[in-house]
Amino acid sequence: MSAEANVVVQTIVSELAELPDEKIVEVLDFVRFLRVRYRINAKRYAPRTVNEEQWARLYAESAEEDVQLAEAGIADYDARLKQEDADAKG
Repeated sequence: MSAEANVVVQTIVSELAELPDEKIVEVLDFVRFLRVRYRINAKRYAPRTVNEEQWARLYAESAEEDVQLAEAGIADYDARLKQEDADAKG
């Protein structure tokens, strides 16, 4: 990843931190859509259809990443709740 792309990724992460949880889920759905669309378009010059097996493989490739993102999101959410509790106690 280039230095410029890394800055963009960090900016996206910062922006995500400001979104409510339900919007973060929407962003994840959109990223998944873009990833699948990119993989399909990358193969555009080798024409063929995407069959169920290919969709299953693409889904499986995302599954572990989805779990990691969910766990990271839960950990961050838990940390924010604990901080809010601590702030409320004074």
